[in-house]
Amino acid sequence: MKDFYTDISKLKSVLRRGWMFRDFKIDRIESDAEHTYSMLMLAFYFLGKNKLKNLDFIKIMKMILCHDLGEIEIGDITPFDNYDVKLKHSQEKNAIRTISEKYGLSELLSIWQEYNERKTPESKFVKFLDNL
Repeated sequence: MKDFYTDISKLKSVLRRGWMFRDFKIDRIESDAEHTYSMLMLAFYFLGKNKLKNLDFIKIMKMILCHDLGEIEIGDITPFDNYDVKLKHSQEKNAIRTISEKYGLSELLSIWQEYNERKTPESKFVKFLDNL
């Protein structure tokens, strides 16, 4: 468990670089871990207030928790970086697969893939929160 915690805690030091390219006046840039926490709280708020009963709350929580985990390995790559999107996706998928296999979390990769395919109502909702 110590190794797992050490690995996932790396999200605390991955800064959300997209803020650097925008003209926002902010005191500091949030980390991926802070972003994930904020998304979890937004999901909790919206699902509670709007009574979106057709959405799977647990699946949404899992999706939010793992949607940026690949950035532990590859960092936060933004559209402003002019980076090959297919390469980024492949690198993220490999990072997720490594974490999934290392810690026996077989569901991690499938949840991450569902999020990235944006075909389910849950994945579309999570992407909406990510864009907020």
